[in-house]
Amino acid sequence: MAPAFKQAAFNASPHAIFAKLNTEDNPSVASQFAITGIPTIILFRGGREANRHSGMLDASGISQFALQ
Repeated sequence: MAPAFKQAAFNASPHAIFAKLNTEDNPSVASQFAITGIPTIILFRGGREANRHSGMLDASGISQFALQ
């Protein structure tokens, strides 16, 4: 999903900021946000979780999710 994520980040710029988290390297952060499946996309607004999606999406789907 990495190429789709990169393309979606480009498409959504500057309206959304994208970030990646390696859950194996950061298990405490994964636990804090209850990430149990990979891939998981979490949408934040105003510093709070607004929505989440677990599972594969193509670049268009990721962009639509981010800009909802």
